[in-house]
Amino acid sequence: MERLFAHQVAAITRIHAGSNTLVATGTGSGKTEAFLIPIVAHAFANRHRRGVKAIALYPMNALVNDQEDRVKAACEQLGLRHGVYTGGTPQTCGTRCRMLRRTSC
Repeated sequence: MERLFAHQVAAITRIHAGSNTLVATGTGSGKTEAFLIPIVAHAFANRHRRGVKAIALYPMNALVNDQEDRVKAACEQLGLRHGVYTGGTPQTCGTRCRMLRRTSC
């Protein structure tokens, strides 16, 4: 992404300030980046601390699958790790935990 749209800048600014924010725009208008940029920025700013920095909950596997590439790209650029857990993830704790540790950017 080369340049942010006005609604993205407004949303990112509000989220960074700690305000609850709702973004309602058309398909393909950049809603994902409006919430993803503040999340990744938070994770990057706190990368020196141990533990999980953020958890994103999605209502459908299809939405996770659609946005995972963008999350991965953002993480790769900043040297952050991420993991994905969906209904398709193996159900045993040992397998699930090992899979999440291997899934890194």
